[in-house]
Amino acid sequence: MMKMLKKADILLIVLLLLLSLLPLRAGTNKKPAAVYADISVGGQLSRRVVLSAHQGRETFTLQTPDGHYNTIEIDDDTIAVIDADCPDKLCIQQGKARKAGDIIACLPHKLIIEVKGSAADDTEDIIPAR
Repeated sequence: MMKMLKKADILLIVLLLLLSLLPLRAGTNKKPAAVYADISVGGQLSRRVVLSAHQGRETFTLQTPDGHYNTIEIDDDTIAVIDADCPDKLCIQQGKARKAGDIIACLPHKLIIEVKGSAADDTEDIIPAR
């Protein structure tokens, strides 16, 4: 015979379900304390820019060892390549980078701009590997 659930049983089940969802709620809405961009040319760190504390607009040009250039613009909390003399201009088309994990690359000039955060909480857009 099948026994009927009592009110206390139903209450216990609902309480356990709510408690099991609590870790999901606690992990959301966390942002890194500091977001910064590492700018590397040829594998060497050329400059580090703190994006989370940056205000205003700043533009500078990086020269590669063989005479080519990339013009980089920092606008408040974003960074982008706005001009380059590379043949494909893909680095310009990548647009602005803002959050930890964003990368802008200019392969002909060996330029990498990688946005990083001091905390690893910015994982909502990461697709896990199988």
